Amino acid sequence: MRKAVKRVVLAMGSIMEIRPTGAYAEYMPKGTARQRIGQHWKATGDYLKEAVQHYERDCKPDRASQEVRKN
Repeated sequence: MRKAVKRVVLAMGSIMEIRPTGAYAEYMPKGTARQRIGQHWKATGDYLKEAVQHYERDCKPDRASQEVRKN
C-alpha cells in the first residue's frame, strides 16, 4: 500500500512539472530580438556616455593645471 501511495505522489509531482500552476507569460521577453538587442546597445551607449562625462568632470586634469606644469 505504501508503494502505491508513493507512486501516486510521485506521479502528481510529475504532472505538476508538465503543467505548472502559475502563468509565466510575464517573464517572457517583450518585443522582437532586434528590439531587445537595440535596447541593450542603447543602454550600453548611455553607460559609456555617462562614464566619459564622469571622467571629464572628475578625473581629467583641466587646461590650467596642464599649463602650470609646462611652465
